[in-house]
Amino acid sequence: MDSASRIVSYAGGNPLALTVLGSDLCGQNIDVWNSRLEKLKVISHKGTHSILKISYDSLDVAEKSIFLDIACFFIGYKKDYVMSILDGCGFFPIDGINTLTRRCLVKVGANNKFLMHDLLRDMGREIVLQESFMDPGKRSRLWHKEDVIELLTDRTGTKAVEGLVLSLQGSKRFNTKAFKKMKRLRLLQLNFVCLEGNYEYISNKLRWLCWSEFPLKAIPDDLTLEHLIVLDMRYSSLQQFSEELKSLKKLKFLYLSHSHKLIETPNFEGFPSLEKLKLKDCISLVKVHDSIGLLSHLQFLNLQDCVDLKNLPGSICALSSLKKLNVSGCSKLEELPEHLGSLQSLVLLLADETAISTLPETIGDLKNLEKLSLHGCRLIFSPRKCPPTRRGLPASLLELDLGHCNLTDDMIPSDLQGLPLLQNLKLCRNNFTSLPASIGSLPKLTRLWLNECKSLQCIPELQSSLQLLHAKDCLSLETINLKNFWGEGTLELDGCPKLKAIEGYFNLESLGIEIVEKYLGTRGLFTEDSLPSINVHVINNLTRAATISPLQALSEKSIYSIFLPMSDIPTWFSHQNEGDSVSLQVPPLDHGCKFSGFSISAVYAWESSSAPCFFCPIIAVTNRTKNFHWNYSPKITFFMREVEQDLMWLSCWSFENQVEGIDDEDMSWRFRDEMEEGDRLDVWIDIGFRIAVKRCGIHLLYHHSDLQGSRLNDIITISHSGSSRHHRRLLSSSFQWLTFNRPRITSSKNYWDDSFRRWSVKREEKTDGIPVVPLRRRHCDCCALLRCTKEKKDAFKMEIDPL
Repeated sequence: MDSASRIVSYAGGNPLALTVLGSDLCGQNIDVWNSRLEKLKVISHKGTHSILKISYDSLDVAEKSIFLDIACFFIGYKKDYVMSILDGCGFFPIDGINTLTRRCLVKVGANNKFLMHDLLRDMGREIVLQESFMDPGKRSRLWHKEDVIELLTDRTGTKAVEGLVLSLQGSKRFNTKAFKKMKRLRLLQLNFVCLEGNYEYISNKLRWLCWSEFPLKAIPDDLTLEHLIVLDMRYSSLQQFSEELKSLKKLKFLYLSHSHKLIETPNFEGFPSLEKLKLKDCISLVKVHDSIGLLSHLQFLNLQDCVDLKNLPGSICALSSLKKLNVSGCSKLEELPEHLGSLQSLVLLLADETAISTLPETIGDLKNLEKLSLHGCRLIFSPRKCPPTRRGLPASLLELDLGHCNLTDDMIPSDLQGLPLLQNLKLCRNNFTSLPASIGSLPKLTRLWLNECKSLQCIPELQSSLQLLHAKDCLSLETINLKNFWGEGTLELDGCPKLKAIEGYFNLESLGIEIVEKYLGTRGLFTEDSLPSINVHVINNLTRAATISPLQALSEKSIYSIFLPMSDIPTWFSHQNEGDSVSLQVPPLDHGCKFSGFSISAVYAWESSSAPCFFCPIIAVTNRTKNFHWNYSPKITFFMREVEQDLMWLSCWSFENQVEGIDDEDMSWRFRDEMEEGDRLDVWIDIGFRIAVKRCGIHLLYHHSDLQGSRLNDIITISHSGSSRHHRRLLSSSFQWLTFNRPRITSSKNYWDDSFRRWSVKREEKTDGIPVVPLRRRHCDCCALLRCTKEKKDAFKMEIDPL
């Protein structure tokens, strides 16, 4: 048996043991392998911990200390945070962590936090327990609550103790003399613990002091912190800092968030190494010390929700390394420092829900600023109180949030075209009626949020880079120009009851008498006066809205539909049938004639207004001869005011939009080629569960190439004024349960029962596998069809498009 096989055998096939041993032996010569094998022979019967310990035993002293510190205290902590502590302990963590990760003893997760397998953690803690199984005071690291309480109560700690953590549910008091003999204590966490006595007994070698709910009003002068790297006293009772606290020259992290009694920050003259300062929710804080400008290494400053803070010291503009500044929720903060533009390293500036009404003129000088958030700041860019800055916003911005800023048409920034890198723009809950044309000049805009802009009436043409548009609850929104909306994208338009057109996708327009008569092939059924007076329920599955309005015509790319209060379908339909399905065989055409599409008609009504229905209209057309499928689900459909009354749906499908080969994006000319003389077409129409389709029909449309003008069989050539045919994806709409509460239709909760399940199975079969409530919706790239497929041509097998 070779060496590798023997190692597998000794490791008992344990994947973790094999991973650790393999990482340890990788690149080693055969002598090292044989030495490890001899050791495995001796300890293999002792279990996995002993096998894993072989890799630990090969570490040097510093690497062992790092491993044990992480195993006992720092699993789940951020890497840079722990590395700073370990570096302060003199453990050379860059090299040490590299060794531990290479040997698979430690991992760094996607969120840059330390991870360790439970078996490795337990092995490390077992090593510490074996230092003194019976006497916790002689162990290097203590984490077990009962052991720590016993040690502090009996005062049995020794100089062997390097780390100690204790978190209690309720406050418990100990005497500081319990720490007297722990001269080598580096790491100390005392959450919800009270100490009595002189603090001189606590080790002067502390690198990490974490003390949530620190009970004193000030840090005692006799607590020596000169080697401290991290001081974490969140939720403390601190009110101020003594002037004697000037020796924290190595401190990098100062966390005082949620210290509700803190009035003023410390004098920072003695904190030259500070990198992160967190003062979130210090609700009594009224002053940030001017000396903060001396912190040349400070990268992160969090003052969020300091509700009594009225101003920032001008010296803050001297923080040359500052990358992130958060003053959100400082509701009394009225302005940012005048020379804010001096913060050349600043990447993130958050000032949401503040009293800021003006931006400093120098904000355009922030050459590296990527995110600016001013959500909830009133009167931003007001022409009376806050004219747009001459230098504009920083051109480096990737994300801008001006939501709920009370912006009107004359207050919205006019210099958006100066943001060539902007990707995310949030303008929710503002009062403008339209967006500036400059928004269409943002070449990299991928996400736009306009939710609850209740006065917004239209959204202009946007760049093709757009991938997400949220415009929920825009009560006045009527039109959107999305003719550049390409690729996989997300569109949220719930609660937009007035939306009547999305250029590039669909359009609702008034239904004129001339169009009705042309489609019906008859005159006299309706008059110019009677047609507009017919009101119907309009169900929009895109916006999930149900409204009442006059009859309208719907165009979606190559499909044009009208809905009329009729109980029969037009007499010129060549093939009609009772129920929800009809078939025909494509007849021979005269010389010079060619197909231009077909018309489909159906008469439907709600079965019983007392029961909810599941509304999900679809027309499924199958060419049985060529096994080609067309499925169309309109975004908008209608019901009569009295929903049990009949409504006739007439839908015309055009195959004549483009000349063959000219426009690869609009391939409707290829559908014409999939329908030839002798083909059998099956049509099935379903409006939804508990909605009856009473009669349906299909009629082929064609025209003679020598004839001029319009005739019944080329009615499909009417203009589709709001519909573009040059876009490769369809907007996702969601089906919904509806209830008729006279006089209105409203959304309803789900009603799942056996009859609904039987209906859904039948529908899925009829639509060639499209589920009723899909997790993902299939769309054709080239037309308004939900799906078109042809099994023999890969080009027609449409990919599934996520909702």
